[in-house]
Amino acid sequence: MSFATDLTPAGLRPQDRVGISYEGLHWRIWVSHAVQVPTRLVPVDLRRPEGLPPDVTLVVVPWRAGTPSQSTWPAAPKGWWPVISNQNHAGNWVAWRRSPSPAT
Repeated sequence: MSFATDLTPAGLRPQDRVGISYEGLHWRIWVSHAVQVPTRLVPVDLRRPEGLPPDVTLVVVPWRAGTPSQSTWPAAPKGWWPVISNQNHAGNWVAWRRSPSPAT
């Protein structure tokens, strides 16, 4: 199960704040993610990008088979992109990451 839900390839860092779309995501996936994330998971509504907390740096969304990973979050705010996608026996998911702010 840990291989099927590993967030390491998404570049998970201790300071990351991870948002998760529980709707449509199998419970085994988000429970495993909760164990990997040092802070609690933040629920997000994929239909409301303006409701995304500003400190969230990684968002996990469900992935319906046959859909391109880039289409898993149609309302993604500008500056977010999929960094890992995973299809497995526990369910399919995509992790999106916010691009870093440009250096000033």
